[in-house]
Amino acid sequence: MTPFSVSGITNQQRAVLYSTRRIYTARKLTLMVIFSWAIPLVCALTPVLTDFGEMGYEKLFKSCTWVRSNPYTRTHRMLTAGIYYLTQLITITICYISIFCYVRKTSQETMAATGRIRATRKRISRRQLNVTKNLLHVVLAFLLCFTPAAVSLMLSSESTYKLVPWFAVVLYSNSSVNPIIYATSHPDFKVVIRHLIRFRPIPQSDPSLRARTVYTISTSSNRECPEYEEDRM
Repeated sequence: MTPFSVSGITNQQRAVLYSTRRIYTARKLTLMVIFSWAIPLVCALTPVLTDFGEMGYEKLFKSCTWVRSNPYTRTHRMLTAGIYYLTQLITITICYISIFCYVRKTSQETMAATGRIRATRKRISRRQLNVTKNLLHVVLAFLLCFTPAAVSLMLSSESTYKLVPWFAVVLYSNSSVNPIIYATSHPDFKVVIRHLIRFRPIPQSDPSLRARTVYTISTSSNRECPEYEEDRM
């Protein structure tokens, strides 16, 4: 999984909130995959096909990475770090803010429609809190894992550059951290992953659980109040 795949998945989570027929077309899905791989490929192939930067054996790290003797390596390294970090940060932030606003709006509408049913209001409030925590944890994990490596590459000082391999380990650990976050803090994924770990299918007696894993938390919140859905239709 490339780092841009994280942004793509986040964008898909946001897209599920709206009309899936309009968004999940073959053309748009193809463009999404191409975009997720195009930027990493361009950044990686530029020093190979041109003289702008150079990839090879670096004595400092005893591994294949940017060769510091090339005069354009520093510029290429800074551009790569900036494009990777800023593009993903902006995409993830915008998408998760949009998801949070949508969940909050639909939760408030559902709570207003249920009137004074205290149990339902409490359940919706708890779900909204869990979703908010999950979104916050994902964004914080991204910042903690990506920021050190991006900053060290963009600064390019001798002291910070020596720390790049260690920061790279932290960066790539983000791919392992995200499943843990969803498995522990997401109200729906937590239940589903528990069944997957135990090699058990999702109970057929709980169809709403299956639906919530495909659609959204807010959609499932509306499903808890069928009268409200009938009024909207």
